[in-house]
Amino acid sequence: MFLRLLKLNETLFALPFAYSGLLLAYKFIDDLELIKIIWITIAMVGARTFGMLMNRVIDKQIDSINPRTKDRDLPSGRVKTSSILLIAFFALIVFIYSAFMLNKLAFYLSPIVAIYMLIYSYTKRFTWLSSFFLGCVLATAPSGAWIGINGSLGFEPVILSIAVVLWATSFDILYHVQDVDFYSRNKLYSFSARFGVEFAVKITKLLDILSVLMLILLGVVAGLSWIYYIGPIIVGYILFYKHRYISYHGVIVGIQKCFRLNPIVALSIFFSIFASLIVS
Repeated sequence: MFLRLLKLNETLFALPFAYSGLLLAYKFIDDLELIKIIWITIAMVGARTFGMLMNRVIDKQIDSINPRTKDRDLPSGRVKTSSILLIAFFALIVFIYSAFMLNKLAFYLSPIVAIYMLIYSYTKRFTWLSSFFLGCVLATAPSGAWIGINGSLGFEPVILSIAVVLWATSFDILYHVQDVDFYSRNKLYSFSARFGVEFAVKITKLLDILSVLMLILLGVVAGLSWIYYIGPIIVGYILFYKHRYISYHGVIVGIQKCFRLNPIVALSIFFSIFASLIVS
């Protein structure tokens, strides 16, 4: 029940973005330090666990009246809120301690990241930009990993983070089309509830195109070798396939079908950066 609540598969497509930021920070494979990789991994898992569990607790009441989510473990009562809060608190401590073990800047920023995650969980109650807030949550992974290595921030992780924001926001806008009627009836906010499904789909196409362009820009700015660009090509094809599938089968069917492609997007970028560093 805990693993279902946590949605571990979503952690698996967020973690490669952190590793991508880590690789960009090192630039040379021979410079990799195992201990820092371990602490970044623990920090990422801790932050992800805290953010997801607190989101579930904060949205418990909403989930309990949403036909799509009312049978989940927490709103149905199969899991106690107190138990989830205890685990979330432990995950927060793990996250902050892992950041402390990396460097001062990572440690100082870790509470801010945690607070931002809590703020995101409330955004659907007051703004149609909630999907953009989620995109920014996921985008902390590559920049956070870079900071964990260097103790400062650079252009490369910022560019990758922007690409992640665009991609994740696009997907989340489409994902919440499933709840557009529910949101409208209960005075909740989402992009599709505010502007309509048709316009939302058009915007997500633009966001995905910009995301791929940012990935290409990353290769130029970071001075990555030619093999890196295979990654953005794969990502571009996946996003093109997603929108083609949605155009034929509708948003709800399409987004459920394409959800499993998210890890491939993250892994494509990670392995393309990894391959580029090996070649260079």
